[in-house]
Amino acid sequence: MPGLITGRTTVREAVTRYPGAEKIFDKYGLTGCGGPDGPVEPVGFFAAVHHVDPQQLIAELDAYAASQTGRAAAGEPGGEARETARMDGGAGAHYPLFLMTSLAIALVVGVTSGIAAAMTGGGWGALRGASWLALVQTHGHVQVFGYLGLFVMGIAYHVLPRFKGQPPPGRRIVLGSYALMLSGVTLRMLAQPHGQGFLRWMLGASAPLELVGAAVFAWYVARVFWRARDKREGFDRYVLVGAGWFVIALAMNAYLVVRAAVRGERLLPAAGDAALLEAVVYGFVVFFVLGVSFRALPFFLSLRPVHTRLRDAAFWVLLLAAPLRVAATWAPQFTAAAWPRDAMYASTFALALAVVAAVVALRVFEPADGEAPPVEAPPAYRPMVQVAYAWLLVGVSLDVYWRLRELDGGYTPMYAAGAIRHAFLLGFATLMIMAMAYRVVPVFSGRALRWPGLVPASFGLVGAAAVLRVAPVALTLAPSPLDFKLLTAAGVLLFFGLAVFAAELATAMYARFAAPAAVVVEPVEAAAPEAGAAEETPAPVGAAPEPARGDGPVYADMTVAEALRLGPIVLQVLLDFGFGPLADPEMRARMAPTITVARAAAFVGAKADVLVDTLNAAVAADPGRRADGVAPVECTLIETTVTREQVLDALRRVYDPEIPVNIVDLGLVYGIVVRDAYAHLTMTLTAPGCPVADQVEADVRAALESVPGVETVDVDIVEEPAWSPARMSAAARAALGWSAA
Repeated sequence: MPGLITGRTTVREAVTRYPGAEKIFDKYGLTGCGGPDGPVEPVGFFAAVHHVDPQQLIAELDAYAASQTGRAAAGEPGGEARETARMDGGAGAHYPLFLMTSLAIALVVGVTSGIAAAMTGGGWGALRGASWLALVQTHGHVQVFGYLGLFVMGIAYHVLPRFKGQPPPGRRIVLGSYALMLSGVTLRMLAQPHGQGFLRWMLGASAPLELVGAAVFAWYVARVFWRARDKREGFDRYVLVGAGWFVIALAMNAYLVVRAAVRGERLLPAAGDAALLEAVVYGFVVFFVLGVSFRALPFFLSLRPVHTRLRDAAFWVLLLAAPLRVAATWAPQFTAAAWPRDAMYASTFALALAVVAAVVALRVFEPADGEAPPVEAPPAYRPMVQVAYAWLLVGVSLDVYWRLRELDGGYTPMYAAGAIRHAFLLGFATLMIMAMAYRVVPVFSGRALRWPGLVPASFGLVGAAAVLRVAPVALTLAPSPLDFKLLTAAGVLLFFGLAVFAAELATAMYARFAAPAAVVVEPVEAAAPEAGAAEETPAPVGAAPEPARGDGPVYADMTVAEALRLGPIVLQVLLDFGFGPLADPEMRARMAPTITVARAAAFVGAKADVLVDTLNAAVAADPGRRADGVAPVECTLIETTVTREQVLDALRRVYDPEIPVNIVDLGLVYGIVVRDAYAHLTMTLTAPGCPVADQVEADVRAALESVPGVETVDVDIVEEPAWSPARMSAAARAALGWSAA
C-alpha cells in the first residue's frame, strides 16, 4: 500500500496537506517550496532534477506525514483541484494581471508606436524633428517600463518568495505597485507624443508615480532576501542589484521628465535618454535576467553545475562597470571633459568580458547533463533559450565593434545604437521572457498550454523580428529607405509573435477549456522486491479491472462520482495516484459518473484493491465524517500569532444570504491555513453557481482581514466536494428546526 507521500505527490500537495514539510525540502536545498501555492511538479521529479536522491526525500517526507496523521489526513480539502479549478494561477496570484497588462500595452501602444516610427523614420514620413523623436522616446519608454517592467514585476512577485521559502506578498503591496506603474506609463504615453503645453503636467506626474511603484517593488524584493539571509544563493546578488537598477533607472527618468515638464518641453535630452537606456540594459535587464537564469535554467535545461567562481567574478565586474558606463554616457550633457570617452571604452570592454564570462558560467550552450532525468518543457525550449543568449552575445559584440570604430576616429550613429539596444531588449530580454513564461506559467496555474505547436511559431516570429530590427542598421552609418521598410516589417512580425504569445498565456491562466498540466512520470526506479516476494505487475491501461471490495464505504465497482461524495479526501487520493483528469472540474463532471474506481485504478496502472484500501483508510480518517455535532473545519496555523478561535469567531460573523446561519455552522468552510500574516481559506456554497458568490467572498475576505495579525487573504470557492446538509453543526440544525439525528 503506498504511503501518504509518493513520487507522484506534487510539492504543492505535500506542503499544503502536511504543514512543516517545507522544512524537509529546505534541508535538501530545495528552497522555494513553502506556502499553498508551491510547485505542481511531482516530488520525485522535483528531487531528481535537483540532484537529490528521490527515494530518500520521499521516505523522509512520508515519515513526517505519518507523524502528522491527525492533521495531515484531513489536510486542506481538494488542494490540487482547488488550485486548478480557479484557473487564475492559484488563489491570490496576481501575476496574470501583470502579464496580460504588459502584453496589452506592448501590442496596443508599444509595438504600434514602433511601427509608426519606422514608417516615418529618416525624414520620409509626415513626422519630422521633435514630433518624430517624441514618438521614438515614447515607444522606448512604453516597451521598457510598460512591457518589460510590468512583466518582470509580475513574475518576480510570484517566484521570488517561493525561491526563498517566504510568504507571498501582501495584496496592497502588489496591487499598489501595479497601479502606480500603470498610471505612470499611461500618463507618459498620453502626454509625450503631443505638443500641447497643457499636457506637460501629465508628463511631469508620470515619472514620480513610476518611481514610487518601482521603489515598492524593490523594497519587497530586498525584504524577501533579507528574511532569507540564512539561505543565501549565488543568484541572490544578481536579482537584488537588478531590482536596484530598476529604481535607479526610474529615478533618472524622473529627473529628466520633471526637468522637461518644468521647462515646457516634451523631449528628454539625448545624452540623458541614452544614459537611461544604458541603465535599463546593463543594469536592470542583464542583472535580473542573469540572476533568474542562474537559479532556474540549470533545473529547466538539466545543465551541468554552474561555474560558481566565474559567475561571481562576472557579477563584480558588471557591478563596477555598469555605473561607469551610465555615467560616461550621461556626462556629455553636463561637461566637455575628456574622461567620459576613456570611461566609455573601459566600461564597454569590461561589460563585454563580464557578459561572456556569465554565459560561460551558466553553461547554457553546453550539452545537457547526461545523468539528469528528462525534464518536461515546451516544444523547442532549449533552442529558445540558446537563441536568446546568442542575442545577448550579439549585443555586446556590436557594442564592442562600434567602440573600436570610435578608437579609430569614428562615431556610433543613432540607428546603430538603437540596433545594439534592440539586440539586448528584443533579442535577449523578450525571447527570454517568452521562454521562461512558456515554461513556468503552466506550472503556476496547473494548466497546460492550449496550442503547444504555436510555441515555436511565436518564438520564430519574434526572433525574425529581432533580426529585421537589428541587422539592417547594425553596421551602417546612414540607413536607406529599404532599411526603414525592413524595420517596419520587423514591427509587424513582432506584433503577431507577441499576439500569439499573449493568447497562449491567456489560455493557460484563464481558459476553462485548457487541459490540466501534465503530470511528469516519476523518474525513480521502483524498489526491488524483497526476496521471496512475488513481483506485482501493474495492470495495463485499458485492461479489464479485477473486482475488489474493501472493508469500508468505497468498493471497486462504485463510480468515482459516488466515491467523491464521501469527502474531499477522496479527490486528494485519486490525484495522488496520478488520476490527473479529475483536477479539471469540467472533466471531472463528465468522467466521474461514468468511470468506476477499478477503472480509474487501471487508468493509472495501479491495483484496484490497493486503491480501494487507500481510499477507505483515508475516508475513515477524514474528520469531515465525524458526528460530534460540530461542523468540520480544518484550521492550520503556521508561524503566526493568530489563534483558531479568532479565525472562527470572525467567520461566524458571515452569514449565508439565503439561510439565517453563519457559514461555519452551516458547514460551508472546508479548511483554512494561516501562515505568518497570510490566510488561505477554502469553502463552498450551498448551490453551484450561486448568484451572490461574489458578495459572500467579499464578506469572508473582510471578516478575515479584520483579524489582528492577518494582512493578506485568499478565498477559494470550490464546487467539489459539494455541500450537503450532513455538514451542518448541531447548532445549525437546531436553528433551522431540523432533527439532530
